[in-house]
Amino acid sequence: MKHLPGATLLAVLLSGATATVATAATRIVVALPADIRSSSPGVNRDDNTDSVMLNVVEGLVGYGEGGDVKPLLAKSVETSADGLTYTFRLRSDVRFHNGDKLSAADVLWSWNRYMDPKTEWRCLAEFDGRNDLKVLKVETPDPLTFVMRINRRSALFLDTLARTDCGMTAILSKASVKPDGTWDRPIGTGPFEFSDWKRGRGLTLSRFAGYKSPEGAKADGYVGLKAPNVDVVQLQVIPDPATVKLGMASKSVDIAQLLSSDVVEVKNDPSLVTTSESDSSKHALLFQTKDPLMADVKFRRAVAAALDYRQLVDVASDGLSKPNNSAVFERSVYSDAVQRKGFKTDLNQAKALLKESSYRGQTVKLIANKRSPMPSFQVALVTQAMLQAIGIKVEIEVLEWATQLDRYTRATTR
Repeated sequence: MKHLPGATLLAVLLSGATATVATAATRIVVALPADIRSSSPGVNRDDNTDSVMLNVVEGLVGYGEGGDVKPLLAKSVETSADGLTYTFRLRSDVRFHNGDKLSAADVLWSWNRYMDPKTEWRCLAEFDGRNDLKVLKVETPDPLTFVMRINRRSALFLDTLARTDCGMTAILSKASVKPDGTWDRPIGTGPFEFSDWKRGRGLTLSRFAGYKSPEGAKADGYVGLKAPNVDVVQLQVIPDPATVKLGMASKSVDIAQLLSSDVVEVKNDPSLVTTSESDSSKHALLFQTKDPLMADVKFRRAVAAALDYRQLVDVASDGLSKPNNSAVFERSVYSDAVQRKGFKTDLNQAKALLKESSYRGQTVKLIANKRSPMPSFQVALVTQAMLQAIGIKVEIEVLEWATQLDRYTRATTR
């Protein structure tokens, strides 16, 4: 058994990057806490969906273990002196799951599909100018070269292409869509093929015999050695943690993501192997700053000063984790002393800032969900108590996860 948090669950475990999965196995069963939302990369997605789909598809670039961006389907990336032109030299050994060889024409087709508003790609606004950056031109000077020109220098251009919530800007075969242009299924270049999906019940991934990791690759996040270790992966939707534990005990489930509260019990079972890994997933309290009160910096600072981060993390992880107030995860190559500094709890400062803010006793709504194994509701309860301690009235609204995500997506993409 394995326990890995967040989106690393599948992409790490099913590939050659993790030697503890027996290579002699031909079939494994993985428990998913929820069904995937879509099979189209970066479209109608969540972290659970990404963790599955990034075994099937790949992009020109991806994240290494330390969070730095490296070539994947591209063997190299060249940036012009003015920082406006990116030239991707494609690997010549890559094939799609249908046997076709990867070419620059496939990259161009995939890019044009993402940039079509009808696709509803999550990251369209990152590249069409709405968020200031715009891809002005794309070209295919030869079958193994793809060129992109942007409107301004950007330190995050490649990083955004690699983002997991963007589906890694995956390069797909044209056969992924039906003759009428509507989505069918992902035909990608990843170590596993998308074989079958029974909505609400689960899906099946099959080993892609023609998969090749980058030449000379070693295990390195999404961009290193990823040779598939098993022939068939059966992903079963099991939202109830108690049922997951029963499946583990009966050996009907091989890999599962556990509640942190179950870790101690499971560690005492000699027949199971439990690992706990840090990753770049973020558990955060988000402010809807279109609201006048939430747009008030002093109010937000009051909230930040009122929170006991050690206690919040203990509740969220049953004492298995430690606070990280930075958006940069601790194993990142970009983590340094500044990132580790963090916030300090100061109730006196919190109360003073609250008095100076525009808060006038109105009730603040905190939206949470009870999706297993995420600690959203538990954290909401503790946060409510901490904010009430400085005089903020807080009401918790519990939503079903899909409803909460849809509401968030609508609010952030308008």
